[in-house]
Amino acid sequence: MTEKIENKPESRPPRRHRSPAGRASAHLRPLSLMVAAPALITIAVVAVALISATTGGGIGGGAAQPSSSSPAAKTPRPPANGWYALHPIASAQAELDGCLSILPDDTSNPTLGQDRCSPADPLQRISVDSVAGGSAAFTLKALNFTDKIWCASLVSLENDSRIEMRPCKNGDPRQQFTLAPTDSASRQGPVFRLQPASTRTNGMCVGVKADHPATAHAVHTNCGRTGILGYVLSPVEPPPGSSF
Repeated sequence: MTEKIENKPESRPPRRHRSPAGRASAHLRPLSLMVAAPALITIAVVAVALISATTGGGIGGGAAQPSSSSPAAKTPRPPANGWYALHPIASAQAELDGCLSILPDDTSNPTLGQDRCSPADPLQRISVDSVAGGSAAFTLKALNFTDKIWCASLVSLENDSRIEMRPCKNGDPRQQFTLAPTDSASRQGPVFRLQPASTRTNGMCVGVKADHPATAHAVHTNCGRTGILGYVLSPVEPPPGSSF
Protein backbone atom coordinates (compact mmCIF):
# COMPACT_ATOMS: atom_id res chain seq x y z
CA MET A 1 0.00 0.00 0.00
CA THR A 2 1.47 3.14 -1.06
CA GLU A 3 1.54 6.02 1.44
CA LYS A 4 0.58 9.36 0.16
CA ILE A 5 3.13 11.95 1.04
CA GLU A 6 1.85 15.45 1.37
CA ASN A 7 4.11 18.31 0.32
CA LYS A 8 4.04 20.72 3.22
CA PRO A 9 5.38 24.18 2.71
CA GLU A 10 8.84 24.74 4.18
CA SER A 11 8.61 26.46 7.53
CA ARG A 12 10.37 29.79 7.71
CA PRO A 13 11.15 31.94 10.74
CA PRO A 14 8.80 34.80 11.18
CA ARG A 15 9.98 38.08 9.66
CA ARG A 16 10.88 40.78 12.11
CA HIS A 17 9.89 44.30 11.29
CA ARG A 18 11.79 47.31 12.54
CA SER A 19 9.80 49.72 14.48
CA PRO A 20 9.69 53.25 13.13
CA ALA A 21 12.30 55.53 14.69
CA GLY A 22 9.70 57.71 16.20
CA ARG A 23 7.97 54.77 17.83
CA ALA A 24 11.23 53.42 19.31
CA SER A 25 12.18 56.79 20.79
CA ALA A 26 8.80 57.05 22.34
CA HIS A 27 9.65 54.17 24.64
CA LEU A 28 12.97 55.86 25.87
CA ARG A 29 12.82 57.77 29.15
CA PRO A 30 14.17 61.37 29.05
CA LEU A 31 17.58 61.95 30.73
CA SER A 32 17.16 63.50 34.16
CA LEU A 33 18.80 66.96 34.73
CA MET A 34 19.92 65.77 38.14
CA VAL A 35 21.91 63.04 36.44
CA ALA A 36 23.36 65.31 33.70
CA ALA A 37 24.32 68.22 35.97
CA PRO A 38 27.62 66.78 37.34
CA ALA A 39 28.83 65.97 33.84
CA LEU A 40 28.00 69.46 32.58
CA ILE A 41 29.79 71.08 35.51
CA THR A 42 32.90 68.96 34.92
CA ILE A 43 32.98 69.96 31.24
CA ALA A 44 32.65 73.65 32.14
CA VAL A 45 35.49 73.49 34.70
CA VAL A 46 37.82 71.80 32.23
CA ALA A 47 37.01 74.39 29.54
CA VAL A 48 37.75 77.32 31.87
CA ALA A 49 41.05 75.72 32.93
CA LEU A 50 42.10 75.25 29.31
CA ILE A 51 41.24 78.86 28.43
CA SER A 52 43.18 80.20 31.43
CA ALA A 53 46.24 78.11 30.58
CA THR A 54 46.15 79.27 26.96
CA THR A 55 45.64 82.99 27.56
CA GLY A 56 47.86 83.28 30.63
CA GLY A 57 45.18 84.90 32.74
CA GLY A 58 41.49 85.65 32.73
CA ILE A 59 38.90 84.53 30.28
CA GLY A 60 39.22 87.81 28.45
CA GLY A 61 42.57 86.67 27.06
CA GLY A 62 44.65 89.38 28.74
CA ALA A 63 47.96 88.87 30.42
CA ALA A 64 48.04 87.81 34.04
CA GLN A 65 47.56 90.74 36.37
CA PRO A 66 50.41 91.54 38.80
CA SER A 67 49.84 90.55 42.37
CA SER A 68 48.43 93.25 44.58
CA SER A 69 51.13 92.35 47.09
CA SER A 70 53.94 93.54 44.76
CA PRO A 71 56.22 95.96 46.63
CA ALA A 72 55.60 99.60 45.72
CA ALA A 73 58.37 102.04 45.01
CA LYS A 74 59.67 103.45 48.27
CA THR A 75 59.63 107.20 48.87
CA PRO A 76 63.10 108.33 50.00
CA ARG A 77 63.23 109.67 53.52
CA PRO A 78 64.92 112.94 54.46
CA PRO A 79 68.54 112.36 55.44
CA ALA A 80 69.57 111.59 58.98
CA ASN A 81 71.44 114.17 61.02
CA GLY A 82 75.01 114.54 59.83
CA TRP A 83 77.45 116.38 57.59
CA TYR A 84 76.77 116.49 53.86
CA ALA A 85 77.78 118.07 50.60
CA LEU A 86 74.64 119.51 48.99
CA HIS A 87 74.72 119.23 45.21
CA PRO A 88 72.28 121.36 43.16
CA ILE A 89 71.52 119.43 39.95
CA ALA A 90 69.80 120.71 36.84
CA SER A 91 68.94 117.31 35.33
CA ALA A 92 68.75 113.64 36.28
CA GLN A 93 71.91 112.93 34.27
CA ALA A 94 73.96 115.75 35.81
CA GLU A 95 77.25 115.00 37.50
CA LEU A 96 77.77 116.04 41.11
CA ASP A 97 80.36 118.65 40.29
CA GLY A 98 78.63 121.61 41.98
CA CYS A 99 78.29 122.10 45.74
CA LEU A 100 76.58 124.58 48.01
CA SER A 101 79.35 126.58 49.61
CA ILE A 102 79.82 129.46 52.02
CA LEU A 103 80.74 132.51 49.92
CA PRO A 104 82.28 135.73 51.25
CA ASP A 105 80.41 138.99 50.95
CA ASP A 106 82.21 142.30 51.33
CA THR A 107 79.09 144.22 52.39
CA SER A 108 77.22 141.72 54.54
CA ASN A 109 77.38 138.31 56.18
CA PRO A 110 78.66 135.32 54.20
CA THR A 111 76.07 133.89 51.86
CA LEU A 112 75.12 130.42 50.69
CA GLY A 113 75.95 129.85 47.02
CA GLN A 114 77.10 127.33 44.48
CA ASP A 115 80.74 126.65 43.72
CA ARG A 116 82.71 123.91 42.03
CA CYS A 117 83.08 120.98 44.41
CA SER A 118 86.38 120.65 46.25
CA PRO A 119 86.47 117.70 48.68
CA ALA A 120 89.07 119.40 50.87
CA ASP A 121 87.11 122.65 51.22
CA PRO A 122 85.59 122.82 54.75
CA LEU A 123 83.21 125.58 53.63
CA GLN A 124 81.35 123.06 51.44
CA ARG A 125 80.46 120.76 54.33
CA ILE A 126 77.03 121.48 55.76
CA SER A 127 75.52 119.99 58.89
CA VAL A 128 71.87 118.93 58.60
CA ASP A 129 70.32 118.88 62.09
CA SER A 130 66.67 118.17 62.82
CA VAL A 131 64.82 120.72 64.91
CA ALA A 132 63.81 119.51 68.37
CA GLY A 133 60.15 118.94 69.16
CA GLY A 134 59.17 116.44 66.48
CA SER A 135 59.20 118.98 63.66
CA ALA A 136 60.16 117.91 60.13
CA ALA A 137 62.38 120.99 59.84
CA PHE A 138 66.16 121.11 59.80
CA THR A 139 68.83 123.68 60.43
CA LEU A 140 71.72 123.97 57.99
CA LYS A 141 74.97 124.77 59.80
CA ALA A 142 78.45 125.41 58.46
CA LEU A 143 81.74 127.06 59.33
CA ASN A 144 82.05 130.73 58.55
CA PHE A 145 85.32 132.45 57.69
CA THR A 146 86.26 132.81 61.35
CA ASP A 147 85.83 129.09 62.08
CA LYS A 148 82.55 129.56 63.89
CA ILE A 149 79.43 127.48 63.27
CA TRP A 150 76.68 129.64 61.83
CA CYS A 151 73.24 128.81 60.40
CA ALA A 152 71.74 129.38 56.99
CA SER A 153 69.09 132.11 57.39
CA LEU A 154 66.28 133.44 55.26
CA VAL A 155 67.03 137.16 55.21
CA SER A 156 63.78 138.34 53.62
CA LEU A 157 60.46 136.94 52.46
CA GLU A 158 60.93 138.75 49.16
CA ASN A 159 61.43 136.79 45.97
CA ASP A 160 65.10 136.25 44.96
CA SER A 161 66.38 137.29 48.39
CA ARG A 162 69.64 135.57 49.31
CA ILE A 163 70.29 132.97 52.00
CA GLU A 164 72.85 134.31 54.46
CA MET A 165 74.93 132.66 57.18
CA ARG A 166 74.15 134.17 60.58
CA PRO A 167 74.71 133.22 64.23
CA CYS A 168 72.39 130.36 65.16
CA LYS A 169 69.29 131.17 67.24
CA ASN A 170 67.24 128.38 68.75
CA GLY A 171 63.66 128.43 67.51
CA ASP A 172 64.24 131.07 64.83
CA PRO A 173 61.79 130.10 62.03
CA ARG A 174 63.96 131.81 59.40
CA GLN A 175 66.75 129.35 60.17
CA GLN A 176 64.56 126.30 59.64
CA PHE A 177 64.26 124.42 56.34
CA THR A 178 62.69 121.22 55.07
CA LEU A 179 63.98 118.56 52.68
CA ALA A 180 61.12 116.98 50.77
CA PRO A 181 61.61 114.16 48.22
CA THR A 182 60.73 115.09 44.64
CA ASP A 183 59.18 113.02 41.86
CA SER A 184 62.44 113.33 39.94
CA ALA A 185 64.93 110.48 39.74
CA SER A 186 68.69 110.90 39.47
CA ARG A 187 71.34 108.28 38.82
CA GLN A 188 73.31 110.00 41.59
CA GLY A 189 70.75 109.41 44.32
CA PRO A 190 67.45 110.75 45.70
CA VAL A 191 66.59 114.33 44.77
CA PHE A 192 65.22 116.62 47.48
CA ARG A 193 63.48 119.98 47.38
CA LEU A 194 64.97 122.47 49.83
CA GLN A 195 62.34 124.83 51.25
CA PRO A 196 62.22 127.46 54.00
CA ALA A 197 59.89 126.16 56.69
CA SER A 198 58.23 129.57 57.06
CA THR A 199 57.24 129.95 53.38
CA ARG A 200 56.97 126.38 52.03
CA THR A 201 53.17 126.49 52.22
CA ASN A 202 53.34 129.47 49.84
CA GLY A 203 55.19 127.37 47.26
CA MET A 204 58.61 128.84 47.94
CA CYS A 205 61.92 126.99 47.66
CA VAL A 206 65.66 127.56 47.80
CA GLY A 207 66.95 127.76 44.23
CA VAL A 208 70.17 128.86 42.60
CA LYS A 209 70.51 132.08 40.64
CA ALA A 210 73.62 133.01 38.66
CA ASP A 211 74.50 136.67 39.23
CA HIS A 212 77.36 136.47 36.71
CA PRO A 213 79.31 133.57 35.15
CA ALA A 214 81.55 133.13 38.19
CA THR A 215 78.98 133.35 40.98
CA ALA A 216 75.62 131.70 41.71
CA HIS A 217 73.81 132.41 44.94
CA ALA A 218 71.18 130.40 46.79
CA VAL A 219 67.97 132.43 46.70
CA HIS A 220 64.45 132.34 48.07
CA THR A 221 62.22 131.82 45.03
CA ASN A 222 59.08 130.17 43.71
CA CYS A 223 59.48 126.39 43.45
CA GLY A 224 58.72 126.55 39.74
CA ARG A 225 61.64 128.93 39.09
CA THR A 226 64.51 127.46 41.10
CA GLY A 227 66.66 126.85 38.02
CA ILE A 228 67.47 123.34 39.29
CA LEU A 229 65.85 119.93 39.63
CA GLY A 230 66.68 119.75 43.33
CA TYR A 231 69.51 118.70 45.63
CA VAL A 232 71.40 115.44 46.05
CA LEU A 233 73.09 114.95 49.42
CA SER A 234 76.42 113.13 49.80
CA PRO A 235 77.74 112.27 53.29
CA VAL A 236 81.10 113.87 54.16
CA GLU A 237 83.43 114.03 57.15
CA PRO A 238 82.92 116.94 59.56
CA PRO A 239 85.35 119.80 58.95
CA PRO A 240 88.18 120.21 61.50
CA GLY A 241 87.16 122.25 64.52
CA SER A 242 83.43 121.80 63.87
CA SER A 243 82.44 120.57 67.33
CA PHE A 244 79.26 122.28 68.53
